[in-house]
Amino acid sequence: MSERTSFQISAGHYPFPPDSDGLVYCPCSHHKGSNKKYRSIADIMQHLRTVQKLISSSVGGEFTFLSPYLLESSTMARYGIIVNTQHKLLICLSCSVAIIPLQLRGHLSKQHKMRLLKNDESPISNLLSISQVNTSAMPELPLSIAQAIDGLPIIKGHPCPIVGCSNIRFTHESLKAHMRKDHKGAASYPANTDTCSVQVIKRGFQPKVIRVPEEKPAARFTEEDILSQVKEAMVAPPAPSLEPSDDPRSFCPWLRHIRWQDLVMGKDIAEMMALVAHPKSEEFPKLQDSFLHLLRSGTPLFNATSELILKGLITVNFEE
Repeated sequence: MSERTSFQISAGHYPFPPDSDGLVYCPCSHHKGSNKKYRSIADIMQHLRTVQKLISSSVGGEFTFLSPYLLESSTMARYGIIVNTQHKLLICLSCSVAIIPLQLRGHLSKQHKMRLLKNDESPISNLLSISQVNTSAMPELPLSIAQAIDGLPIIKGHPCPIVGCSNIRFTHESLKAHMRKDHKGAASYPANTDTCSVQVIKRGFQPKVIRVPEEKPAARFTEEDILSQVKEAMVAPPAPSLEPSDDPRSFCPWLRHIRWQDLVMGKDIAEMMALVAHPKSEEFPKLQDSFLHLLRSGTPLFNATSELILKGLITVNFEE
């Protein structure tokens, strides 16, 4: 794949050769964040054709790609839904499942107590048409795929060990019930730890589950990494001062008082920061609501807390 391939979009002409990692970088400006690499020339050409149609469409509103294969419009964002353009799926972010578009109104009403506005039907329908999403049925997907479907979480499932049976259950007890019913006389049940990585396309009656490659385990720290971090943690902290300090451990006296730095000893700080840095919109869909609930329920507690305790929490004399 050494030839430079190009594609005409709007008024620009963009060449895009594959990078050293074999992925193809997208030059368009309709992406959110830096994740703009596609797995093949065919994928990026399909993406740019979709962008071209969306730009020229009179109905649809603003749109953006949350990741290379996840498309969101300003209208769809109000209902927490996105489109996976690779597998032609309409996905509900809150439920983490795919939805048949004709059932969207009922899904929003039953599951989320939301009403699909009449004025929003046309923009959503137009985007689904451009993305080639079947409005009346789920696309045919194999029992296992080589790449996980973007936009759906990966969970652990319990596969049936009987040769020729592709059944995967969500719990070990459910798997045993399946084997008692459909495989009478099976010698034994698999261990509870015999699991595989799956994604749920559809829940409820006749759920659709597909098997995906196992996630790679996180790289373990080398002995040198651990010793280096332990040595840094063993350095005596500076004496307390009333003057402002650039030491990140001093930004909150209460955290300093409980010696929070001891809790992260031996941990990779950069990795811990990455876990909570700027979650994508499809990650932790209920995080914002939960955080607001925490603030609203926790704030009144300040009025019920004695003044001495509050002063103790913010004092610079953290050793007292």
